[in-house]
Amino acid sequence: MRWYSDYPDSNNNLYQVWYSGSGAAGHRHDFANAQFDKLVTDAKSLPNNDDRIKLYEQAEVVGLNEGYATYVYYLYTSRVYKPWVGNLPKNSRGEFVQDENIWTGMPEAIQIIEAEGRPKLS
Repeated sequence: MRWYSDYPDSNNNLYQVWYSGSGAAGHRHDFANAQFDKLVTDAKSLPNNDDRIKLYEQAEVVGLNEGYATYVYYLYTSRVYKPWVGNLPKNSRGEFVQDENIWTGMPEAIQIIEAEGRPKLS
């Protein structure tokens, strides 16, 4: 199976894909492990990111030991946008979404805005 992360957080892959309970967005497999499910459920509700990461790391070890996936590669790219390009889509954390998440109407939504030091458009 393939999965492109929608946002840079372990919850997106470990909980939304591998959690075996009902309601997980990416549930496309037969993997089920009570210890794993408890770790990812506990992790997603912790306010401290360092504590969350520790639980997600433990969950990943459980999942890999149980053979839930064989990861071939991790796709993650970064982009730098000019400050005068506006209306770029952002996720709930305020970060720009990557090109893998382009939608049909995106070119119409993006606009060129005025920026200090940039020549005015005519």
